[in-house]
Order: sequence, then structure tokens, then C-alpha cells
Amino acid sequence: MSDNKVLSINTPQASVLNEWADITLPDGYLLTEEGVFEERKGGPTLICGPVWVDALTRDHNGSGWGMVVCWIDRDGRKRNQAISNHRLHETGGGLAMMLSLVGLMIVPGEERRVARYLGCFQPTNRVLCVSQVGWVETDNQLVYVLPDRVISREETTEIIFQPEQHAPTVETMKSNESVELWQRHVAEPCKGNPYLVFSICVSLAAVIQRFAGTDNSGFHLYGNSSRGKTTALQVAASVHGCGADPGGSAQTYLLRWNATQNAMEGLAAAHNDGLLVLDEIGSCPAYDFGRTVYDLSGGQGKSRMNKDALLNKQRRFRLLALSSGEYSVRQKIEEAGKTAKAGQMNRFLDIPIDNAIVVDTHGKNAADFVNQLKRDCGQFYGTAGPAFIQALLDEYSNEETIRIHIHQYIEEWKELITQGLSLEPVQARALGRLAAVSAAGLMAVELGILPFEMADIQHAIETIRDAWLADEFNLPEDIRGVYNLRAFILRNPDRFGSSEIGCGQVRNLAGYYNAAEGLYLFTPEGFREACGGIPEKEVPKALIDHRLLHRNNGSHFKSRMNIPGVAKRLQVYAVRKALLESDSLSLTTG
Repeated sequence: MSDNKVLSINTPQASVLNEWADITLPDGYLLTEEGVFEERKGGPTLICGPVWVDALTRDHNGSGWGMVVCWIDRDGRKRNQAISNHRLHETGGGLAMMLSLVGLMIVPGEERRVARYLGCFQPTNRVLCVSQVGWVETDNQLVYVLPDRVISREETTEIIFQPEQHAPTVETMKSNESVELWQRHVAEPCKGNPYLVFSICVSLAAVIQRFAGTDNSGFHLYGNSSRGKTTALQVAASVHGCGADPGGSAQTYLLRWNATQNAMEGLAAAHNDGLLVLDEIGSCPAYDFGRTVYDLSGGQGKSRMNKDALLNKQRRFRLLALSSGEYSVRQKIEEAGKTAKAGQMNRFLDIPIDNAIVVDTHGKNAADFVNQLKRDCGQFYGTAGPAFIQALLDEYSNEETIRIHIHQYIEEWKELITQGLSLEPVQARALGRLAAVSAAGLMAVELGILPFEMADIQHAIETIRDAWLADEFNLPEDIRGVYNLRAFILRNPDRFGSSEIGCGQVRNLAGYYNAAEGLYLFTPEGFREACGGIPEKEVPKALIDHRLLHRNNGSHFKSRMNIPGVAKRLQVYAVRKALLESDSLSLTTG
């Protein structure tokens, strides 16, 4: 077992003497404890504080070159960071300004000279760099890269995290206290609260996506405010980083939805092989939200051209998302006047919250319990995720073994949570995502990471399953069309004329009502409107399956009816009145 230290971004140092003793400086420069001096005609001129390049970096393909920059900050601490070479060529002294913000003294007006000085280094040391957190295969073994360290089974080649500029995980994927304290203060209070247990399992499931073979997807908790949705997200965030409330900490792992489509792509790439936690869906621009859902689940960013008309490297990422808001994903898409597609809804599962997320306060006052849990998410964090990854690598000898075991768990859970249910294919696929979450939770229990029992995991997953299945908007498209018909009739009884005595004056006529036979006779135009955007040809099939469509015209969906004063053989969709009777309505699966 090994926990290889990646070059740290923040390493305290008692003394700076001889830190650069073995470093070969570029010609024309001096490096002292006071700083870097450039040789000029008037003599050595100070350009910045002590800074040097310790090694050069490159990726597996020999591209993505950069350098490991070391410096002494204004508090006398040695610090270091991997920086991409393209930053040497930024206009306006961007690299020097960045180093200034992290403690290096820069003489005003010397910013470009600092970049030139760093670019002239030619160290012989080489370090493998990666631009994203997540799984990497090196030296014929699998490792997981975090911003401050590499988790591996055995000692491996030195790897350094060289992130994109402004990648949030540099600051948010950190740990505080021990995994035992996280278990006591965060995980154990979640017992008896299915949504909270589910949130923790989703967070752990994010790191096994590589082995589960499932595509990118998300779970969205929605419902009225003050129901504990943000608390559930904080609990999930605490698995990998700081779980503090977004309003109270700049270093919280928890993000907001209020980002453009391009910015969301960058956030997704920064959380590769991990969990993307997004709060307040209402803050996201609605006009391109549907596209954002597709992009997050697609696993790769847009193709873009650089200023030389050459293709830039596409971002790629593998992740799970956990989201919350007062509105559902469907409602957010429809806010822009668009129709939510089945593919979008299957990628981001809308999970309604009927009551509160926190139901078991373990004998405490509800408000006190929630407030304490939220505070603890910001104090005990970032240990469970790494511990789970390390335990996986220690328990299983190689990637194929991990993959086999995870697939066994997933298949077992699929059978368990779908047993006795009659599901449409789209529903079965959705519940397959829950099976992967279940598998991660159970494995974490068996590996000693979660202080739960199998019954806790099963209860949480079944609660989420039942909530998702009970939401009519998560039903198959044709069934939702039937519900739309039902709602239309209940909202618009005055848009149906009498089929027995003539229609009279009916405004915006949608059809006729035959009281004797209990039939709503929709005109084709009225039926199309009542289906609410669901393809007109799909809904009659569902009506027939549930014995709710009367037909007198052979195998055709439409019937021919005599409407006094209108037509003797008018083609209509004859929907039975039983559709309105809730006791006889059995459209949900189960």
C-alpha cells in the first residue's frame, strides 16, 4: 500500500537555505535568498523573489509540456506548482501575476522578464503530468490522481497534477480531520435518512464509473424550498472535499448551477472520475439548459478552433452529477419553451421530494440536527473518497478484478430493486443507474468506509426508486401522453360539445362528449393538443393497452361517429370516461 506524495502546492518550510543548491540556473541570472537578479549593464537587478524550475513535465503522449515551478513565498514557505508552458507566452504578464497572487514577490514592471527567466531553465528531471483528477494507468498499474497526491497500490513513477487555469478542484478537493471523524460526525447521523444515505452512495459511485461501464448521468433532487436539498448535497460533497455551505466558504466542493454552457464544460472536466455537485437549478440560464444536460452526459466538450485555425484538444470527462433545485430538470428545459426529450430525462433523473429529506434527527431538535450536520460537513471532509479508492486498490489486484466484482454487485442489485416490477425499457435503464449507486454503497460498507449495513443501503435505494417511479413525469412517453389527456379533460370540460344534441356554440372546440356511452370524442386537432407534445401516434397505443380507447373502425385508432348537425361519420378519438376515474386508472408500473 502506498500514498505517493504529489509535489504539493503548499508545503511549509522552516529554512530556505540550499533549496536550490543543485539547480542549474540560466546564464545571466543570480538566485539568492533575496530573490532573482538579472545581469544588466548597470549591474544585477532584482526582478522577483526566490523562484526556480525543478523539473519539466509532459503527458503520456509526450505532449502537454510544462514545468514544476518552486518559489519561496512572503511568509518564507517553500511552495511549488506544475504550470503549463503556454503560460510563458501569455500577454500582459499573466504568469507573473498568478505567482504574485500565491505569494511570490514580483517587482512591478518586471513581469515579462520573470516569464523569460523561467522559460530559460533546462532541468534534466522529468515528471509525468496529468491535467485532470481521476484514474490514470502508469507503470502497468492503476492510480488515482488528486490535486495534492496520488493514490496507488504500490510505489509508482512520480506524477504531478497540472490543471487547467482556474480549475476549482485545486482548492476544493482537500481533506480535513480523519475518515473516522467523518464517519462519526457526517455518515452516522445520515442513518435513517434515505436521501442522505443515497447522496453519500452517489458520491462514491462517481469514482467507479470507469469500472461500471455506465455513461455519464445525474440525479436531481427537486421540491419546495427548506426541505434539506442543499444539506443532501453538502453530505455528498464532504466525501471528496469541503462540504461547507456555498454561501459560507470559498473552498466548498459544492457549486451552483449559475454557469454558462462553456463554463459548465470546464467544471465537468475538472471533476473527472468524480462527483459534480450543483445546487439551485433555478439559477442556470434556461435557454441552453437542455443542451447542457446532453453535454454533461456526453463526456466530451465542444470541438474548438484556436487562433491559427487549428483544432484544440477536446476536453473529455467521466462523472456523475448530483443536483438540486425547486424545479425539475424537465421544468427547466420547458422554461425555454422546449420539449424535454426522453434522452435528457434518462440521463438526468428527476427525483421528487414529497416531504423533508431529513426524517430521523436521532432524538435532536430538527433545526439543531440539520445545522450541526451542515457545520460538520464543513469541518470533517475529503477523507472518505480517497479511503474508498485506496481500499479498492488494496483489495483487488488489478483493474479487471475490480471490474468483475463491480459488475457482479450491479447485476445483483438490478435484480433486487426491479423484482416484481413491470418496467418499460426506459425505466429499466434508469433503475440500472440506481444499481450502480447501490453497488458502490455496499462495497464501501464491506471495505469499512461507510458505517452502514446493507439494509440502510437497500432502504435508501428503494426509497429513491419509489419516488422516481411515482412521479408521473418520469413515466414512459406514451403513458405521460395519457396523463396529459386526463389533465386536459379535467381542465377544459367546456371545450366539449354534446354528441347527442349538437355542439351549439363551443369556443375552441376540442371534441364532443357522448354521455350515454361515456366517451370523449376528440377531433384529431384537439387530440394532438391534449397530448401535450407527446407524439400523437404513441398515445392511442397506451390507451388501448389500458382499455381506455373505444374503436368501431376495425384496427384503426380513430372511430367514426354521428354528430348531429356536424357530420354523420366524423373521425374522432373515442376516449372512455374511465380515464378520469382514479380508482380505475392503473397506468404506473408495479
